[in-house]
Amino acid sequence: MNSYVALLQRNPNFRNLWLARVVSNLGDWFNLLASATLIASLTGAGTAISFLFLARFLPLFLMSPFAGVLADRFDRRKLMIATDLLRAVTVLSFLFVDRPERIWLLYVLTALQFVFSAVFTPAQQAYLPAVVDKEDLVTANALDSLTWSTMLAIGALLGGLATAFLGVQTAFILDALTFVVAAWFVARVPVASHGGAQRGAGKSTVRDGLLEIVEGMRYLWGQPVLLIFALVKAGGSLVWGGINV
Repeated sequence: MNSYVALLQRNPNFRNLWLARVVSNLGDWFNLLASATLIASLTGAGTAISFLFLARFLPLFLMSPFAGVLADRFDRRKLMIATDLLRAVTVLSFLFVDRPERIWLLYVLTALQFVFSAVFTPAQQAYLPAVVDKEDLVTANALDSLTWSTMLAIGALLGGLATAFLGVQTAFILDALTFVVAAWFVARVPVASHGGAQRGAGKSTVRDGLLEIVEGMRYLWGQPVLLIFALVKAGGSLVWGGINV
């Protein structure tokens, strides 16, 4: 624990990235619980909530290969800021879902939100070596995992309280604000703190991106152990969504 605190104290750039992660993770729980509550109140059907989890996890599953290419080809810091702001606008649009006839819009907006999330995550992970020294990477990644686990409990509690006492619309507004705050924290990180420039930034073409995806798939197919882990992780994400229903 002391190593985590020490890293946050001596590295303000990593601290800003970490705070952005904390805030956005908190907002995710506000969004999830508010969305589930809204669906239940508008439809009264438990099966309708299952489509919410499908809308959340299917974009992550389908977009991951393309998102990795984007993170390799474009300015990761700008990608993180842009996807945070786009998610803020998307979440605010949830306020238009106010009657059963518009429930489809919630699913579409949720899927769109997680398309942006699928781009943000690899960009954030790939940018980490640009703000953290090599000897601190293990500590930084461990703290990232610990943060997710901690916010799983804290976020669920606060998200539930916000939804119950303030209402779903307020919960959506708070979620949108967390993305704006997260973008502000990322913007405070200087450009290319100590290297980390990505290969081919600004020179990407659609053909280049598709070739990289094919190349990655071929490599994965030739590594049975990695392929098994990838399939298990992908399947686990979809199953996790079903379990939570």
